[in-house]
Amino acid sequence: MKYLENPFTPSFGEVPAHLAGRQQIIRDLDRAFLSQRRRPELTSIFSGARGTGKTALMSSLATRAESHGWIAVKTTALPGMLEEIEFGAKRAAAHLIDSSNHFEVTGLGIAPLGSIEVSRVHDASTWRYRMSDIIDQLNEAGTGLLVTVDEVDPTLDEMIQLAATYQHFVTDGKRVALLMAGLPNNVSTLLNHKTVSFLRRAQQYHLGRIADYDVREALIRTIQENDRLADAEGIDRAVRSISGFPFLLQLVGYRAWDLTSDSKEISSRATLTWESKSRATRWTTESSRQPIGNSLQRTSDSSSPCSMTRKSPPPLTLSSALCVRRSRSPATDAA
Repeated sequence: MKYLENPFTPSFGEVPAHLAGRQQIIRDLDRAFLSQRRRPELTSIFSGARGTGKTALMSSLATRAESHGWIAVKTTALPGMLEEIEFGAKRAAAHLIDSSNHFEVTGLGIAPLGSIEVSRVHDASTWRYRMSDIIDQLNEAGTGLLVTVDEVDPTLDEMIQLAATYQHFVTDGKRVALLMAGLPNNVSTLLNHKTVSFLRRAQQYHLGRIADYDVREALIRTIQENDRLADAEGIDRAVRSISGFPFLLQLVGYRAWDLTSDSKEISSRATLTWESKSRATRWTTESSRQPIGNSLQRTSDSSSPCSMTRKSPPPLTLSSALCVRRSRSPATDAA
């Protein structure tokens, strides 16, 4: 069998094929990017523990903004971030703005040979006004500027300067957006900073546990869109192991894919055991006759379209998975 590339991304900085449980946020921002009038979602703050997908979500939103015609600049809250934003905007919008260098004549010579001395004119304006010029040119071209800031650091002066300057851009009616993400404590400290307390009125999203239904759907879609199948019991165990944690969704999917890479079906022939000890995690794999996790509850009504009576679980399709999900008892869902 031809090896199929693993579509799961248990790494950093990569955007998964499906951002489970974040559809409403994506819809909110899509609407804001497309709207002719300013919407509050254009200033959004994402908070959550590490591994909850903050960076991946902002990267995905930046890509979507670009698909809607915006210029997007991504940075991290570190010294030099303002300069990085300015240069990044000029580079990304080089086809839309005039960034030509300006020179002035500083001397003329006549004999024995004619000569001219020139020197570059240094822009002495502040960062705020340089960025204002860039944004004005973008707005005139019918687009806007999105800035995303990862790892919010409220102790960084440039972080405060960016937020304070952004407020002026909004007040001036410029088409500009700011998305920020960070750990809950850092976000809370930033919002309590007296200089940028206005950020409390920004849209705030806390990224926490993903519903099992969304985890299941993301697993099935990712697997099927890459020409493989998965049995019901394998999916059920994976969902239980993931427990709503975005990073684990990618890690469990990645391991399960590779363990059965020689088969068209990701089945229950391999067992993934998730163990936790002293906040450290490790994976162990073993051959087993047992399925990947507890079997999905099945309805006993043979006339039901959700009924499954085979001893060996059939490959799980998205439609049958959703059907099985509805047939599960409340006690099973709470387990």
